[in-house]
Amino acid sequence: IVSLVALLEGNADDPRLQPMHTHAGRALANLAANHSGNKARIAGLHLCLELLVKVVSFGASESRAQCARALGNLADNSNANAAAIAETPGALDGVLLLLRSGLKQVHDEAWRWR
Repeated sequence: IVSLVALLEGNADDPRLQPMHTHAGRALANLAANHSGNKARIAGLHLCLELLVKVVSFGASESRAQCARALGNLADNSNANAAAIAETPGALDGVLLLLRSGLKQVHDEAWRWR
């Protein structure tokens, strides 16, 4: 999990890093889905939420979708994680940006790899 989070580092809009951001976001989303132990480990890692939010706010569209899915899975059935995500600087702005950019496109990209 630590290695996946490390893949989210770097400039979110750098085209060379976007595939890594996409794959890391997808993997973290899958690990967090319906697994409370993984959710706690992922959300508890230093800078993880901040890095996911950074990609949601500034990454390429598929990277943004996968990292948003990861945040959603982390928040699902976890009030503590949901509160931590909401308190992460830029989180709400990133989600609003996704909504403004076209929810259907983001939804389709996020679920294409599920």
